[in-house]
Amino acid sequence: MIKKIIIILAIAVVSVLAGHATSMAELVITAPEDGSHVSWRATIEGKVVDSDNDEVWVVIHPTEVSQYWVQPRPSVKKDGSWRVVVYFGESGSRYSGMRFEVRAIANPKRRLKDGDRFSFWPEAAERSQVIEVIRR
Repeated sequence: MIKKIIIILAIAVVSVLAGHATSMAELVITAPEDGSHVSWRATIEGKVVDSDNDEVWVVIHPTEVSQYWVQPRPSVKKDGSWRVVVYFGESGSRYSGMRFEVRAIANPKRRLKDGDRFSFWPEAAERSQVIEVIRR
């Protein structure tokens, strides 16, 4: 009897975990690759499932500071693909060698606009994986 309960609980836990993994995969960054070197202006590309209802934003975080910068909002195509040019600091060498984390979010909990700065990742219904890039 205890063995059956343990098996049922294990199946339930695996089902719940599988459901969470699926929901995180609904918004992904496809380019650039994690660890890439980027210029001060670079294109970020991704894909979102159910693109008819999703408002996608890209947020970057310079790892040396505690600020998260909202970037211009990408246009989402009917197939769910999107791309946007973002800014890793300013032109010149001031940000050269600096590491930045990049995340896409969909359907943010609060209204966002290009240029907003936060001290945390904005809350959203969906979040992509975080990639790290290095500024050239």
